[in-house]
Amino acid sequence: MTQDETIALFLQGREAWNVWAEGMWAEKKRLEEAGLWAAEPLLGDLKEKNAETQAWMAAARADFSSLRFITEALAQAADAAAGNVESILVEADSIDFSAFVFPGQAGFGAAQFHGEARFGAAQFHGEARFEAAQFHGEAGFGAAQFHGYAWFEDAQFHKVAGFGAAQFHGEAGFEAAQFHKVAGFEDAQFHKNISFEDAVFEQSARFTGAKFCEAEGKANFFQATFKRFATFRDAHFFREAQFTAISVERAFDLRGAVFDTLPDFTQANFREAPRLDNLTLTPGKVEPGGFWRPIPGDAGVAGDAVANYRSLRRLAIQSHDHANEQAFLRGEIRAKRGSEDRPWPWQQNSAAYWMGVFYDAFSDFGRSIARPFWLWVMSAAAFAALYLALSKNGLIAPACANGQPGAAVLDALYLAYKNALLVIGWESEQKLNQVHACLYGEAQAPSSIALIQLGQNLLSAAALFLLILGIRNRFKIK
Repeated sequence: MTQDETIALFLQGREAWNVWAEGMWAEKKRLEEAGLWAAEPLLGDLKEKNAETQAWMAAARADFSSLRFITEALAQAADAAAGNVESILVEADSIDFSAFVFPGQAGFGAAQFHGEARFGAAQFHGEARFEAAQFHGEAGFGAAQFHGYAWFEDAQFHKVAGFGAAQFHGEAGFEAAQFHKVAGFEDAQFHKNISFEDAVFEQSARFTGAKFCEAEGKANFFQATFKRFATFRDAHFFREAQFTAISVERAFDLRGAVFDTLPDFTQANFREAPRLDNLTLTPGKVEPGGFWRPIPGDAGVAGDAVANYRSLRRLAIQSHDHANEQAFLRGEIRAKRGSEDRPWPWQQNSAAYWMGVFYDAFSDFGRSIARPFWLWVMSAAAFAALYLALSKNGLIAPACANGQPGAAVLDALYLAYKNALLVIGWESEQKLNQVHACLYGEAQAPSSIALIQLGQNLLSAAALFLLILGIRNRFKIK
């Protein structure tokens, strides 16, 4: 339609508009049945490939670009000097496009809305172009459906912008958009690429329960500015989430957010500590399912994963979130395996590689109490069996010279757990001499046994250290 035809049809109201839209769908179906429909996707819209399809697209296009909508209630108070901008006087208390069906491209580029703009439950089947649009009243897009590309670059929202439960099936762009009041995207669904690059949120930005990139693409908030309050509580990011270089001047809430890929917060600036309670990096996707396996490939290049985990740990330190600080340290060290740290002695950082594996396996990076405890208990039991096996009688005669049954077993356990506790001078030297005499026939242990005891001391010291570290970290003891 021409712009004059578009305006005339809009002023007839929703019913007349949707009758026209149904007629356009019927015409499209006729073209398809006749084999005359020929179009291919291009940047979220359709590119015609023959004259019949081109004619349908031209007829289905709604052109409101550069128009000035003004409600009757505001007409007298509005500035009469609107330049060359054509104005549409809406004889109602709002500019109502709610439940309108747009079969083709909907052009609202550089349009001005003076009064409440209602697009709730509207259906945009082609491109929805709102670039540089200005919403001077509230903008309501709740439950709207965007099936093609949605363009909101440089748009100005002077009052509440409501996109709650809206669904963006195609790509969506809010680059450099200005939200001067509340920006509500609660439960919105972005199925493909969504970009808020350089967007500015003057007051609250609400993405509670939103779902990002379920089908493909990434959520891009590069250099976005949040001046008051931003919440992504219970949001789900199915693919890449980029928060690089964002600026947050007050509260930033990520409680319960779920990331299926590793988010990028490098060079993000938070004036106040963000809230990270119950933030989840999906096991098996962002983090490996076991301590031995490396970071999955879809979590990002290993070098980037290290930097991303380090940035997350910095946020956790800033918010005094000790649990997440430890979790992100685990991810950082795991991400270094195979990239910065290599396993073989002639490769770089091989010692760090194996120390990291030990630290991971036996303490979950200082997060576990049970693992080092059982390491201590079971290693002591294993050394007791070794001491008994190396005794003069071996395992077949667990008795000392006095013939007391089980004496050798008890003495081996005594010797093992005494070494495990690292106690010097526990009971008398005479008792220790008796144990050695029982097991090895002499008061002083042979040199080979002394070396084994030294090895047990070192292993037990490591286990006890990890146990104390786990208790400290669990109960946040400083």
